[in-house]
Amino acid sequence: MARKVDPTQPEHESPPQGAEISPYPGNLLNYTNLPDKQAYIDLITAEIFNQNRAGLRALTTELGVNLKGNCYDLNDRISKVITPDGKLVLPETVFSVGKENADFDTIQAAVDSITDASASKIYTIRIYPGLYEESIVMKPYICLKGIGLPPMSHDGSFYLMPIIAPPSGSCIKTTSAGNYYFDNIKLSPPNMFAFGFQSGYSANVKINFANGIIYSSNHTVPLLAESARWEFNFRNSVIAAQNNAKPLIYAENPAMTAYSFKAVNSFIRGTIEIAEVDIEEFYFYLNKSHFNGKIICNNMMSCAELIYSIWTNHNASLADIPGDINSYIRALFSQFRQSGTGTIFDISTGTDKPIIDFYQCLLSETPSSDFTFNNTDRSNSICSCSIFSDELF
Repeated sequence: MARKVDPTQPEHESPPQGAEISPYPGNLLNYTNLPDKQAYIDLITAEIFNQNRAGLRALTTELGVNLKGNCYDLNDRISKVITPDGKLVLPETVFSVGKENADFDTIQAAVDSITDASASKIYTIRIYPGLYEESIVMKPYICLKGIGLPPMSHDGSFYLMPIIAPPSGSCIKTTSAGNYYFDNIKLSPPNMFAFGFQSGYSANVKINFANGIIYSSNHTVPLLAESARWEFNFRNSVIAAQNNAKPLIYAENPAMTAYSFKAVNSFIRGTIEIAEVDIEEFYFYLNKSHFNGKIICNNMMSCAELIYSIWTNHNASLADIPGDINSYIRALFSQFRQSGTGTIFDISTGTDKPIIDFYQCLLSETPSSDFTFNNTDRSNSICSCSIFSDELF
């Protein structure tokens, strides 16, 4: 019986004489442009590749033929990105941790296996969702990266994510200077600091934390860290002490000269206290973030510079600077809105000509009622003030 021809469809060339005709209509996609390896590929890709490979196997079994043409190319490419047991072929600097079907079953074992991490060779440890009751001794230039969607609440209840919650001790213990990276994980310390610094250690440690949570429902010690020199960089994260009066950071180490706390698109709750005898600088910087808490600086070095640089919409900030400071204070509030009626700045004694700038800000009351200066030279106390209309927020 002759095949019916649809006159509305273009003519197709007939296959050459003797060629095999596939019973399946359409042409398979050509996958020859896929790279041999794909770094940081997500889980859904592994699932799709395994489904394609299973489909090819079923197809060849049903037809009783070997793979040819595009089917052969596709199978060849799949074999280069998926191991025989269905795992992703990862770059040499990427390892996986999980309760099953992973390179390691503990985070510490994965960290210990890395011996050559450096600023030019950063390793990534991909951690499957789950509870990891480990106190991890970390090495610099390693990124702990959670697999899965970021959570939508401070306690991680909406989506699964890796949670590091040791029964005792700090969640993370740093061992040397350098950058430490954390992405899409939750740190849930017991009544201990989330980050423990090596005893007597004074070199600079940089904590880079993104898309994650640090939270404890019951703590009396600082949630983040105590003493040693640190630089915290947070992005898209929730860093929440139990309430705004609970400590986040307490720093008391006379060998230190500078501290830095930066947050972008984040929520920060708790008290930060710097109790140094000779600290030279403290930087506090927010960008599009909310700060609910208090900053206290004591006994700062003579002629030091204290910098609060707050770039944020929707922010409530209280800052106390008590004690005999004899320091220069430089504060900048830009695109800032105060929520609440508390004192923004409370400077007690000894501060030499504090300089406080406002640019495009909205305060709950007039600036003078939100500032307290006692026994202080106020000749440069407020350099400029520009008030935003509430409708601009």
